[in-house]
Amino acid sequence: MARQNGAVERTEENAPSSVALGVGLMLAGCGLLTVNDAFMKALVSEYGVGQAVSLRGLIGTVMVVAAAPFMGGYRALLPKTTSRAAILTGLALANYFLFPFSLQFIPLADAIMLAYLSPVVVVALSPFLLGETVGWRRWSAVAVGLAGAALVIDPGGGAFHPAVAAPLAVAFILGFRDILTRRFIRGESVLSMVLLANLGSGLLGLTTLAQGWRPMDGTSILLVLLAAAFVTAAQYLMMAAFRQADASLLSCFKYSSILWAAALGWLFFDETLTLADMAGAVLIMFSGVLITLRTSRKARR
Repeated sequence: MARQNGAVERTEENAPSSVALGVGLMLAGCGLLTVNDAFMKALVSEYGVGQAVSLRGLIGTVMVVAAAPFMGGYRALLPKTTSRAAILTGLALANYFLFPFSLQFIPLADAIMLAYLSPVVVVALSPFLLGETVGWRRWSAVAVGLAGAALVIDPGGGAFHPAVAAPLAVAFILGFRDILTRRFIRGESVLSMVLLANLGSGLLGLTTLAQGWRPMDGTSILLVLLAAAFVTAAQYLMMAAFRQADASLLSCFKYSSILWAAALGWLFFDETLTLADMAGAVLIMFSGVLITLRTSRKARR
């Protein structure tokens, strides 16, 4: 397969080998992204969102620039279309700050479950924002997804926290980011998108310097370095996956992040899923997969 602009190009539409590669890239990206989330949960609880996100972004920027000669050259760092780059970068920045903010207050798995309501949010709003007609099957799937979210949020329980609004906002952002990524990524440099997301979050986070940053110990510095490496690699792998296989197929495998989050939350933060959480996760995954497959079938028709 040829390499261009720092990403793998598809050589044959929907070839089995290409689909398998896309799925593999997505699974690897989801795993790395969730481990990064676990590191960020530890960091933002200690140092605040601005400091943690900024340092991760600046270190990630250096990593991307250093890797450029081996991934298409320095020219791959430049976006082909400024407007597309600005839109995708803006969505990435909102995600970069909102999601770590929520991790200070709610369990890692809960935050990821709510963020992966993105297919539900997009379908629910598409008649109003996109003028799209939504059939009863997808509305039923929306209802299932919202029921799952209600179980996870548990508004009548003692564990409820208003910070759940942050991952719900991220769900909206992720849904439209995936749509736009699939539409834009064929003509864009993946490496430039990763660079801009890291650089933007690093510079934006610097605005919190006036609030006072705390000195980091050796363990925290190591976590920042690992988080920067993992989130940068995850971005690249997940964007490259969209060049290999259809978004409808890849979106189903993104729910593997929930399993990663449950394991990491239990291992590092003593977080355990309740029966309501597990039931909610099943409903959210079922809803997302059903919506994705139904939307794909409708698009083919």
